[in-house]
Amino acid sequence: MRLDTLAAPILPFLSALSVSAAVVVEYGPAADLFSHGQAVGQGVTTPAGGPWTDIQFSWIRSSDASRLAEGSLFLLSSAYSGTPANLSVSTTGFIATGTVSGGGVGTSYTFDPAVTLQPNTQYFFYSSNHPGGVGAVDIDISGTYTGGSRYGSANGTGSFTVRPGTVSFVL
Repeated sequence: MRLDTLAAPILPFLSALSVSAAVVVEYGPAADLFSHGQAVGQGVTTPAGGPWTDIQFSWIRSSDASRLAEGSLFLLSSAYSGTPANLSVSTTGFIATGTVSGGGVGTSYTFDPAVTLQPNTQYFFYSSNHPGGVGAVDIDISGTYTGGSRYGSANGTGSFTVRPGTVSFVL
């Protein structure tokens, strides 16, 4: 039997399916803002459900709720204490690198579709530079996100260290 003969009866059902993006975790936009000049990192814990593929991640700016991405974003399985310049595929805990997709406001980091995030797991996202310029990415200084810590690299050149507050983000 020919393959096209087998596929013909199911094509109407397949064309009726739609693919939509779902927010896995989101924090912000922040209400109490802190302007800063640093490369940012954020620990994020996935909820129950999943697993998730076709991952995208963005930092959020509260002044207009725009999504920001610039440079590369490193997805790690453990916290990182080196400099942004030393982030690489050799970094301990390296899972994947996200690259910028889109342009201007509304940009995000997109990961290889094969990258899979598991439920109830903490992941760490580190930017290779300061996305959007000084003060563009919002930090909620009250730090009410309990799924992970915020990390910062002073002026984008120092080592990442735990900082107070949470960066506004969407996964």
